[in-house]
Amino acid sequence: MIQNLIKHWIERERIDYKVVLILLMLKKVSDNWKVEFEEAYKEILRYGLSEEEAREEAKKPEWHEGFDFPEEFLWENIRKDVEKLPEKLHMALKSIVERNSQFLGVENLLNFMTLSENIEKIRKLFEEISGFDTAKIDFSEIFDYIIIEHSLKEAKKEEFIRQKK
Repeated sequence: MIQNLIKHWIERERIDYKVVLILLMLKKVSDNWKVEFEEAYKEILRYGLSEEEAREEAKKPEWHEGFDFPEEFLWENIRKDVEKLPEKLHMALKSIVERNSQFLGVENLLNFMTLSENIEKIRKLFEEISGFDTAKIDFSEIFDYIIIEHSLKEAKKEEFIRQKK
């Protein structure tokens, strides 16, 4: 089902495949972080910390395989203010990259102007993705489809343009 959604948004609605890919990755990372947070929180409470102390401790990267995710940019927090979706996505990616060097360069994949120009379509896509349980999705197939199908097409197109010049 999600593969059909992705195909629709990329091919019919003409949303840049990088936008779709980043939204899917953000949703997956956000969902994973929440699950890890809940597990860590419960474990920390068993050590006798207060609920507030346990919440703060469970946010630390050590409980998330070293991944430092800003809670303010969890999917549902971004979703609370979809009027500012382009700005929120830009800030989320920037913050994630600043906190996690393994994502260096990802923030450059989203063109703020592209987001702003297609904002209504992207809001609809964002809401559709919100309905998916990422724990049940095989992301390797999705990434293969997006990367192989679309990034290769883009690379061939760019090569063709270079040859023409």
